[in-house]
Amino acid sequence: MTEEQDILQQMEDWGYLTLHKPHPESPGYRQLLVALRKQPTGMHFDPEKINLWLRDEYGLAEQTSLALTPLLHPSPELRRVCPGPIVLVDRKEKRVAFFTFGGTLNVIFGSGEIVCSFRSPAPILRMTEPPQDAAARLAVEVETLMGGVHARWGAEDEGYLERLAEVDPFQLYIGSIHTILARFEEHPMLQEEDPDLYELVQDEQRWLEETGQWPRRPPTLDSLLGPPGRPTSSSIRYQ
Repeated sequence: MTEEQDILQQMEDWGYLTLHKPHPESPGYRQLLVALRKQPTGMHFDPEKINLWLRDEYGLAEQTSLALTPLLHPSPELRRVCPGPIVLVDRKEKRVAFFTFGGTLNVIFGSGEIVCSFRSPAPILRMTEPPQDAAARLAVEVETLMGGVHARWGAEDEGYLERLAEVDPFQLYIGSIHTILARFEEHPMLQEEDPDLYELVQDEQRWLEETGQWPRRPPTLDSLLGPPGRPTSSSIRYQ
């Protein structure tokens, strides 16, 4: 059985599925599977479309919707997923949302359905409204900080979209943890306002250090996504 056949079989009873935590206490997962079917099963959440950011043919991040249409066809190449929300929407407009730091998309075609397989070297976080746990609040915090960096580009919006399409997902995750920890250290009151999030980012930094993945000079969100004019801590690109 091929990996794609295994995924199709695995998704027979699911609308979406998260797999492979980087470590037991990780806030997210390395893989998200989403099934889009011609007919909803009625047995679980049945996504009809997926709203997300993908890299377009010009090398820019573009907001996109995926649905089971003739326009979605097999491709031997993986699509590049850009950082941002992945929102699953069903026929009743019910939504289930995740946040990704970027990665790849493989579309697997079955009989009467397709499965979208999202993979990332950084945790894919589940988002809730309102944010119910530290992982969801981490996603909101990163999205908010990214919005602030985006605003600094002003009218040069294309530059930000290019950065968003090329940034390395794992470096962005490290930069996010580093930036949020710096904010907690600069503003101790924030530690009291959200001790669970503070503990989460501390634990993630500790795990990255213990596994040799935390760089001596970690990047910041601004160095990775901000406009030129400041030194950049990392120029690594995700392939």
